[in-house]
Amino acid sequence: MGIGLQYQSSFYKPKTLQNMEEKTLFKLARAITNTGTDTVSSEGGTVTYRITSLKRKLVNGKVVSTSTPSCTLGSASVSWATWGGVTVGDGYLDVKINYSENTGSSRSTTLIFVQNESNNKINLTVTQGSGVTYSGYIKMVSNTLPLGGNKDDTARILVMAYLNGSDGSKKPETPHVGSAPDWCSVSVAQVGTLENYYMLSLTALSSNQTGANRSEHLFLTCGDANLSIPVTQLPFKITANITISVSKSPTSNTSAGCDIRSDQLVASEITFRLQIQYGVSSGDVKEYIYTLAKGSAISRNYFAIQNSANPQVVDYGYSPQEDSKYIYSVSVI
Repeated sequence: MGIGLQYQSSFYKPKTLQNMEEKTLFKLARAITNTGTDTVSSEGGTVTYRITSLKRKLVNGKVVSTSTPSCTLGSASVSWATWGGVTVGDGYLDVKINYSENTGSSRSTTLIFVQNESNNKINLTVTQGSGVTYSGYIKMVSNTLPLGGNKDDTARILVMAYLNGSDGSKKPETPHVGSAPDWCSVSVAQVGTLENYYMLSLTALSSNQTGANRSEHLFLTCGDANLSIPVTQLPFKITANITISVSKSPTSNTSAGCDIRSDQLVASEITFRLQIQYGVSSGDVKEYIYTLAKGSAISRNYFAIQNSANPQVVDYGYSPQEDSKYIYSVSVI
């Protein structure tokens, strides 16, 4: 029987001894209102319903004892309206129902409260209004890709992510890493006080020994939005050690040689701009441009010096300093 009838009662007529008539009367009703419906906020929370619950024992029409039976939730449970417990008072029950936040459309359910001992029931149809709905937003702002070819090389990706509310609001939401290449780790952190900006830090877990670029995708989600970012790791580079040495000619006091040697066959033509002291005075310096040809490991060059001069490299520069295969490290001996 619904709450609209105010209460449900029943009685038992167990026995009559001589002129003694004994009855037990039960009553179950919603205490504050006689309506069988209720509306709760879309924000959810815990709602307490006060229910009158009485058990009276009568002898010859007179109440000889009164108690307060508890109750249970007899209806099938729903995920957003769950039993929160009952507190038994003097003639009443405070029943708690926990409602979760509603981020979708309006929803309803019927709660059935069942009185212990009597099995009396009251129905309460609860409607929870529609709440603010959110849709995700995520985009890449900038990055320092590609990832270097060595283990522990790093790169960073800056993204903007948040939830758009149906009421025009924006709600912060940290992007979630759905999947990433198995050769790099990814961590996510908010960027200082910048709202809705997040920095992804990528670290290479291994060197790329494939001899070529390797690429996979990093998948990010923010609410119902998703973003796929291609991530490339460059091939592992070997260091090619190059030395520059100058020396006098053993056969001439006015001639000297400059040797450029690499411990690897270089993968690119490397140009060297050398500042060499060719004269006796420290100010006697000229620039010499020499090259180390692609695929070679030595470049031998000759230049004129002043008589009795002690040639030496004062300064130098070279290009490229690295290519797809090598990092070129240069020293003067």
